[in-house]
Amino acid sequence: MNVLRRLYRAAVPGRHRAAIRRVVSDLPNRLRDAWPDLLDRQEDGQPVPPAALRARVARSSSRRELVRVGRELAHSILGRLDEAGAPKGGRWLDFGCGCGRVARALLAFADIDDLVGVDPDERGVAWCQERLDGRFLVSPKRPPLPFEDDTFDVALAVSVFTHLGEEPQLAWLRELHRVLRPGGVLLASTHSPELTYMRPDLSEDEHRALQARGFLFAPGHGRFNDDGAFHTGEYLASAWGELYERRLFVPRGLDGFQDVSVWRKAPGT
Repeated sequence: MNVLRRLYRAAVPGRHRAAIRRVVSDLPNRLRDAWPDLLDRQEDGQPVPPAALRARVARSSSRRELVRVGRELAHSILGRLDEAGAPKGGRWLDFGCGCGRVARALLAFADIDDLVGVDPDERGVAWCQERLDGRFLVSPKRPPLPFEDDTFDVALAVSVFTHLGEEPQLAWLRELHRVLRPGGVLLASTHSPELTYMRPDLSEDEHRALQARGFLFAPGHGRFNDDGAFHTGEYLASAWGELYERRLFVPRGLDGFQDVSVWRKAPGT
């Protein structure tokens, strides 16, 4: 067995081994969900994306998990906006909508006048365009977005800045500031330094850099979701506070896992 394991490791690159592990561990979900997927069953009155798209935005392709997480994220988002005294109607931008995990839940539970989702994932956006209400667009990987200044009342960035390096992070913060109306709000989730346990590959130097600067970007193994970015609350207040007024910061405030913050675009900025 040890000989076979060594041969396998020698023949299959590490990134491919990780993909194989994901496929094998996800097989029970694929088998369990095959029938409801074939019947195209809805949940919460909304269609559910197919298994291949579900696996792109979550740790597995599980229908049950995608629906549960999307529902809990939507309720958490609405609750945090309430706490921050932010508007919940008007026009919303789901920045990094993927295949609509959050959007489909918001469309089921929230009173939103207009929902627009953007994401570089062409397959995810195409499914949203075909199956969900609202408007969904493929976004560029770098700004600008195809919107006029002062377009949106609320912008969401859920599990986006958790995977971005500092330069693209700041570029997108400026772009979201541009498309938000004066007084509009940005709700964003981030990874706290406590969540570095998810990246056991981080070096001592990287841990020290995070402690010193309050921010660390650690590239992963090829997929966007494999990249990791970690922020302290102090870093957010300093770096993001140059563009926005922070109205709320709740550690683990998004579904009990990621930190969540709500930011206001000050009139006149």
